[in-house]
Parts: sequence; structure tokens; C-alpha cells
Amino acid sequence: MPINNDIKCISPATAQYHAERNETMNADFVRNFDLARNCSIEISSNETSIATIKNGDGEQPLRLRLDENSSPQVRRGVINNVIIDSDITVKHTSGLIPMGEPPVKDGAFGIDRVGSSPLGNTDAHKVLAKDPSHHKKTHTNPAGPHTLRQTKDLAMRQTVDGRRVLYSPGSILIKELSTAASVLHQIVSNLSTDSQITIGARILGEEGLLDGETIPDLVAALQRVSTKNNSSSAVAASATDRAAVIALMGDIGVFYSRPADAKVELMTELNSQLTAAGLHVPEESEMEIMRRTGGSRTVGPDKKAERSVVAFDSRADIPLRAGIHNMGLAADEVLGIAQQNRIPVNRWPVFDISRHRINETTEPLTGHMSGSPAEILQTWDMLCGLTGEEQYVGALTRSSARQEREKFFHPMSDFTSVEQAQRYARAAGASAFLVGLGYHSTVEVLEGILVYTGQNIRTEGTLSQSQRDAAHLFGHGAATDLITELFITNTARQAL
Repeated sequence: MPINNDIKCISPATAQYHAERNETMNADFVRNFDLARNCSIEISSNETSIATIKNGDGEQPLRLRLDENSSPQVRRGVINNVIIDSDITVKHTSGLIPMGEPPVKDGAFGIDRVGSSPLGNTDAHKVLAKDPSHHKKTHTNPAGPHTLRQTKDLAMRQTVDGRRVLYSPGSILIKELSTAASVLHQIVSNLSTDSQITIGARILGEEGLLDGETIPDLVAALQRVSTKNNSSSAVAASATDRAAVIALMGDIGVFYSRPADAKVELMTELNSQLTAAGLHVPEESEMEIMRRTGGSRTVGPDKKAERSVVAFDSRADIPLRAGIHNMGLAADEVLGIAQQNRIPVNRWPVFDISRHRINETTEPLTGHMSGSPAEILQTWDMLCGLTGEEQYVGALTRSSARQEREKFFHPMSDFTSVEQAQRYARAAGASAFLVGLGYHSTVEVLEGILVYTGQNIRTEGTLSQSQRDAAHLFGHGAATDLITELFITNTARQAL
């Protein structure tokens, strides 16, 4: 049975080679985005050009994607070792019910029992997205017992590399964090008491990184990170301190991204102080560009339908978590981090993800495609003194990756080498925070990071009609390869 294989993805070994052999490796990170696309694999028999399934009174072609490293097979009318690249419903005599309700093992589906519909575009799909009872049937824990071994390995790998960046950041990342923390320290210290409470509410709240601590504790963390070369200072910044700085930048990014949710008093004080410091405060038109290129609705157009919040009777019932699929503590063991130096576990909303997306994606999923990288990096750029044109999407609007006579042109070629290194460091810090603490996996942060480095998967001709987000392009190991390469590049050499 012939397999039409058009895979163009970079192998893990190649990504590792780049990370280990090059002194300046960020250029490879960007170039590899163009190479690392997981294309579909179509299976055909000797009689037909593509596998078909019964759909009502007729038949239609079925696109299939390779599952792990196994060979796709069709035996006695059952497709094995593949992932079906479409929305699926399982047909019973009583009618159509969502895929995954009955137990399905070993990736096997009877050809005469499945039907398909275009991804996320049917009226039924839209109606079901509004039905909570339907979510219970079609959504499940992405880290449940059904999780593939390969997915678990990817979750562990990206958790280890993400947390290591926070424990042992490279010199450029230390400086970029220091610059941002220094401004934040001054601003938070000078805010009114009410505005301090507002700006610190999330990070100091029940689901925050510094749960149970106070404004003075937050200010002290900002002070430690603001110290140049803070990893070796007498009062050294901890990984938790660094994570707190990034978390606060994300919270400020939310204030600007969703102004209706921000208190007028806080924003008035915040804008006044930023302007007095000579920094460019983003205008609404600039924030709209950020939302349009890296916001949650753009990077995860089916997010509302494909994830649902898990309800708990009380906060105490929400599990304590750290790292992707809660592998943070095991990652700390691998990294040899002493108990007192570890980033603390904490509680945050738990999400179930569409069974279909889990079944078709090897990369681990946690909270679905994320707009958080854009919110963090927009704020970080502002605090580092970048102009409005350069904040977040500066690389995308100034230049783009292109091929001419087989010569590769760097997508950030308009930036100096120093500016490029700073931008990569900020990208690594933002994604290390989200991945290392377990909020979002590499495939969920990837599009926001890609835009920041001058590339956009939503340009014409990149996504096929059925592809909706980064997991459709990078969902089988490529996202982990690329983001962990970025992590390694921005980790202190002695920690590797």
C-alpha cells in the first residue's frame, strides 16, 4: 500500500545539532520555522487513490496523518496507527454521537463507522460549542490516561528546558529582565496604595504565582531582578522572582489588550509614569495590531469551541500544578534544583480540550492556543524603551522571511545583531514562563513567538483550508524542537 509522504519537518536531531554546535544559533531558530511544517500523509490502497469512508448514502475521501512512528495500516476495514485529519462522529444505530464517547483503543477506527465534516465550520459545530453538556462528551483532560508516550516525552522535554531558562538564564536574558524589572520596580513603588493592590491582584491572588505574599514582597522581587548580573549577586534573584516579573508584564499586557477590564485610576497612573520615564505607551490602534497578529482569537480561532473550563466545588479541589502536564517537579529533579530554590506549585484554571484535537495532535496541549506571548512581549518591549513601531510586531512589519535565488534572508534583517539577540532573549523568557510553569505548551505559544520573530503563518498560502492554528502545522514534535532550541540558546552555558 503506497504512502504519499510529503513531510518537510526538521528532525529533533537537527534541532539539537543547531543548539549544541553554533555559538549564535538564533538565526537557525527562525530559518527552521520555515522548514518545520508537519504535512499530512495520505493513505491509499492499490485500487483507490485515497481511503474512503461512508458518509450518509455516499462516500468521501479521508485524509489521515501518521501516528507516532508506526506504519499506517488498513486491516479488515480498520485503519490503524493514524490520526484522522477532520472532525469525526461515530455512527451508531441510534444516530450520530461525538467521537470518543465509546472507548477507542490503539487509534483504530472502523471505516464503515466514521463520518467527517470540515474542521470547525459546520452549523452543528457552532451550536454544539454553546452546549455545556456537549462539551462534557467531546472534551477531556489533555493529560489523561489516554496520553501517548511520545506526548508525555515531549511534555517532559519542554518542561525541563523551559524551567532551566528561569533557573539559569543567559546573560542577554538577564539584562533584558533587569531592564524591565527596574522600570517596574520604580512604577509599582510609586503607585497609590489602591493601584498597587489592583496591579498586584492577579499575581498575589489565590491563583497567582506569589499566592499569600504582599505588595512589599512583589516590590522586593522586582528589586532583585533589576540588579544587573543578578544571577551572581549577593542577593541573587531566584527563578520565582524572574517568573514574577514576567507574570506582571503579562498582567499589564492584559490591561492594555482589554482596556474595558482595567481600572481607569490605575491606567491613568501607569500611563503617566511610563510617559515620564520616556517610554512609548501603546495607542489603541497599535494594540489592535497586536490583537490581530498575536491575540487569542487569532492564534486560536476555534478555542471557544475546543476547550472548556473544568468546574470544581472549591479552590482546594483545584490541583496544584507545575510544568506541562504537571511534570514540573520531576523536571526540577532532573535539573538538580534544591527544594528551597524551586518555583512553587500553584493553582490556576483547568481546561478540558476537544478529544478530536487531542487525538490529532502529538504535541501536548494544556490551555489551547495562547495570546499571552503577545501580551507579555508587548509590555516587555515597552519597558525596554522600544518605539511604537518596534513593539511586539516590529519584526513582522519591517521585514519578512523570503527566498531569492535559493538564498535565505533573515526575517529580522532590519535589526542589528544586538537587537536580534535581545528580541530572542525576550521571546525565550516569555515562552519559558508560560511553558515552564505549565500554563501553555510549546505548540500553544508558538504562533505568538513566530510573529515576534518576523514570521506569520496566516500569510496567504501557508495554511490549507482545513488548517486553523499552529498545532495543524507543528503538532507532531516540531513545536517542541523549535521552542526548546530557543530555550537552550538563551540558557547559561554552564547549566547545559
